[in-house]
Amino acid sequence: MQGRRALSFTEIDRIGEGNSETRVYEGSVAGSCFGYLYANRLDYSLVWDAPTGFAFDKLLPYAFVEHQFSFLPPSRILAKDLVMPPARPNPATVLKYPHFLDYQASRALLVLKGDENSTEYDLVSSDRDRDKYLRLVDEGIATIIFARYDSVVAKQQRELDCCITFEAPQNETNANWELTVKLPRHIRLSERAFIWILKHHDTEIVRQHLDVRASLNALVDVVDNRPAPVFGELS
Repeated sequence: MQGRRALSFTEIDRIGEGNSETRVYEGSVAGSCFGYLYANRLDYSLVWDAPTGFAFDKLLPYAFVEHQFSFLPPSRILAKDLVMPPARPNPATVLKYPHFLDYQASRALLVLKGDENSTEYDLVSSDRDRDKYLRLVDEGIATIIFARYDSVVAKQQRELDCCITFEAPQNETNANWELTVKLPRHIRLSERAFIWILKHHDTEIVRQHLDVRASLNALVDVVDNRPAPVFGELS
């Protein structure tokens, strides 16, 4: 029986200097490229190719946010309406249901086929934007070629932010969608969110033979090795 393999990261580049420096790592498993990790003093991003035949789905963005931050089991998460974040609840609701993610803010930035301009939707504070966004993802989701979601959620009296991006292939050289998740350095990628990433990854060997915990620890070690910002040096 074939053993399980762990993901490893190799530094391949450095961009910028000092507090603006970003280190670039290639993640690989058994000689196959898993994706790229960009780590700086403030945040880190993991970039990878989606499976062949992947299509952007309206449930994906907030499924990731919920897998990253929610206390709910995956089966309960998938049963929720994840098209948009819920409207801001009464504080008493959050206290009564501690698993409830209180979205402080969430914005979607979309680009459509044939349109050089992007459109931003405030999906927490604007009913008008929520209606327009819902109409678009229900009727014209196939026209979306780029989507970025920036969210801030309140959990256990902390504000936590994350970003997820979906980008359609731009040419025949790379026929796969590219996905990116971005988190602050002080927020560890959760095991459930990492498993979500694996389910939307292009490499077959990654989906079937990866040691999830060892691979996630390897990613965390790389991120934690970046020095913290030096007080007074940030511009």
